[in-house]
Amino acid sequence: MSIDLNQLRSAQMLQILNTAVRTRRAELTDYLWRRCGGVVLSGPFKGMRLLEETSWGDGDLAAKILGCYEQELWPHLEGATRGPYRRVVNVGCAEGYYAVGLALGLNQATIHALDRSARSQEICRQAAALNGVGERVVVGGDCTPAILAALLSTSEPQLLVMDCEGAERVLLDPALVPGLIATDFIVECHDFASAGVTAALRERLAASHRLQDVFEGTRDPNQYAVLRPLGSLDRWMIICENRPCTMNWLIGRSLAAA
Repeated sequence: MSIDLNQLRSAQMLQILNTAVRTRRAELTDYLWRRCGGVVLSGPFKGMRLLEETSWGDGDLAAKILGCYEQELWPHLEGATRGPYRRVVNVGCAEGYYAVGLALGLNQATIHALDRSARSQEICRQAAALNGVGERVVVGGDCTPAILAALLSTSEPQLLVMDCEGAERVLLDPALVPGLIATDFIVECHDFASAGVTAALRERLAASHRLQDVFEGTRDPNQYAVLRPLGSLDRWMIICENRPCTMNWLIGRSLAAA
């Protein structure tokens, strides 16, 4: 059997690089945690307190502390906290960054935070309690169309925030979840996991929502004073969200609720 040595070397170098980056990012995250105490420095969730525990990888904890995590969504999240929402459903809540942040910004809303990971659920509960919103953040497990349909059956103004690794193709279906028609949403699209999902959702929801595409953009680590003592490579590494491709989100504003 023929072995492509160049391919083998490339794979080995990538493995070495990934290991080195994970190790250094852990050190940088610890540095930032000690400097900031886990308090979000900027963005729509400024002042929110984070837990050091994560439920997947390093949870982009450093970017969340800085406040630049998924900063492409800032205008939409800030708009949401000024909105009339009485109910927020967060599918794929992980450690509760959005669930708790929106609970702090929407003091009239109940937040339903769902995740299939038991560790995510526990960290989310603890984060909600830490920020004094534990009574309004209801944590649950895996989401199905039937569960989502029940949660979105209210006539109250509601927002859906979704990050579920491709399951958005199944869940965002008005035929199975009728309440979607009157629900605003922010969904991270995972075309790399479910090919063509963004186009499928646009076609499915175009009649009921005003849709907007948002694409992953740039970051500027130099705006954060806390990072200025670090070298260039460290500064850029600490804000990297390590995406598998250029990510995109679909924002939907219900025409029925307008």
